[in-house]
Amino acid sequence: MDLERRDWCAVFNPAANSSLDIDLVHTLKHDSIVCCARFSLDGKYLATGSNHIAKIFAVETGVNVAYIWTIFDQGLYTVLYGHVDKVLAIDYSPDGCFPASGSIDETVKIWDVLHGGDITIALDNGPNPGVDDVGIFSLSFSPDGQSLATASSEGVVRLWDVASGTCIARLRGHGDCVHSVKFSADGLSLISGSADSTVRGWDISGVDRVMSVALSEDDKWLISGSKDGSVIIWDARTAQWVCLLQNHLGHSRWPSSR
Repeated sequence: MDLERRDWCAVFNPAANSSLDIDLVHTLKHDSIVCCARFSLDGKYLATGSNHIAKIFAVETGVNVAYIWTIFDQGLYTVLYGHVDKVLAIDYSPDGCFPASGSIDETVKIWDVLHGGDITIALDNGPNPGVDDVGIFSLSFSPDGQSLATASSEGVVRLWDVASGTCIARLRGHGDCVHSVKFSADGLSLISGSADSTVRGWDISGVDRVMSVALSEDDKWLISGSKDGSVIIWDARTAQWVCLLQNHLGHSRWPSSR
């Protein structure tokens, strides 16, 4: 049987064998279009993105706690101001403490809702300076919370180091806007979906945070040191790695040539 209420309705497929008990729990008011919404991992909070503002709601009360809404009492937890254009993407860190928001204003903000403040990641266009309308359409935290992937309107997926706010990889290949990006459960790959009608899988197992680099005096060899404690010797002419050096306590993965 279909349901019809004053401001919403539900239509059920008569051919389906299963039945659902559906009802409206809360209506969370916004002053402008809602572009994205995401639950925290523990289900206690709901984050929404709209024009210039990210909100956090408490699920149990429905109170807006950060312009992050609580679901049960409709209470507002707090209001997060800082973006200057529409917020199109929101995700929570794995521990549920740091929501991140992405905007058409070409920035990602990682919010500390417990202590106040934020880390702002400004999107740079790499080798394409002057590109217009480059906004953040989607973002995803890695399972360990140390990295953040963003999808942008110019077709590039970027991988960021959360602690420093630096871009550690740019993944190119899509021919149009990238609307969605998601980490795999093991954190070794990314999936992205684009307006070019393709879904791409990216192997990021060889991407790590490079802390230092040096060239040999004859410019034949490039040496890089990574956060995981490894040192890699590269052939500077072919960009192929030649030797991986690490101590017995290292956790390095085999590097990949790019």
